[in-house]
Amino acid sequence: MTRRFYAALLVLTLSLLTGCAARGTGQSEPMLTAGEAQAIALEDAGFTADQVTRLHNEPELRDRVPHYDVEFHEGRWDYEYEIHAETGEILSFDKDD
Repeated sequence: MTRRFYAALLVLTLSLLTGCAARGTGQSEPMLTAGEAQAIALEDAGFTADQVTRLHNEPELRDRVPHYDVEFHEGRWDYEYEIHAETGEILSFDKDD
């Protein structure tokens, strides 16, 4: 019985250390950098940083969701993106003139 206990303890410890049980333990994905979030927004809009003006990028936390607010202007249009800071998913997008 002692061998079974130690074997089970070893398996549990290894699974925690290797991340097999990372989901549900409160661990989160690595955060994107502001530059990565900016690149996601610009790529989605079809621009490079050199093609836009008033480029602004700010980390935010709303409803416990970490994200970046990325805003820029091109031509007569203002673009606003919310990019999830862990997954890179585009949470919202708005284009106004």
